[in-house]
Amino acid sequence: MPSNCCLSLRRYLPALCIALSACTSSGRIHVTATPARLDVYRTVRVQVSSEVDDTRKEAIQLEATVAAIATEKLPFQQILTQRNAPESSVDLRIDARIVRLERVTVEWRALNGVVAGRARVIADVMVIEEATGRVVARFTVEGQSSSAGTTEQAIKRASEQVVALMAARFNG
Repeated sequence: MPSNCCLSLRRYLPALCIALSACTSSGRIHVTATPARLDVYRTVRVQVSSEVDDTRKEAIQLEATVAAIATEKLPFQQILTQRNAPESSVDLRIDARIVRLERVTVEWRALNGVVAGRARVIADVMVIEEATGRVVARFTVEGQSSSAGTTEQAIKRASEQVVALMAARFNG
C-alpha cells in the first residue's frame, strides 16, 4: 500500500513539472541557407538593425552581446561591432535584423511577477562575406526569457544561438 508521501507526490508532481518548465529560458535556431565553413575568415563585424519601432536600445544590446559571446567562443582574430567600428575592413559581417520583440522590463517584472509573461526577441541573421557580398549563412534565432526573466535574458539567449551556429560551422 502506497504511503501518504507517495500519494502527495503523485498529486503535485505534474504541477511541479509545469512550474519548473516555466522557469527556464530558451533559444531556437531556424536555418534557411546552408552555412559555409567559416574557418577561412579572420575578422568579423556584428551589425544589428530592427524593423520593430522603438528598439534602438535592444538593437545595441543584441549587437554588443553577440560580439562579447563571439569573442569568448569563436576563434576569429578580431570581432568588431558596427557601433564601435563602422568603417573597419572585415572578412565577414554578421547582419542581424530584429523582426519581433516582446519586452518585459525589470519594473514590469517586479510589479507583475510571473504574470508579466516572457520576453522574446526574434532576429533574422545573415552572415555575409564582405569582399564578394555572398551570403554564407542565413538563419533565424529566437531568444525567450524564463518566467522570471527580462528582455535582457531573451537577448542573451538569441545571442547565444547566433554564436552556436557560427561555432558549429568551425567544426562542421
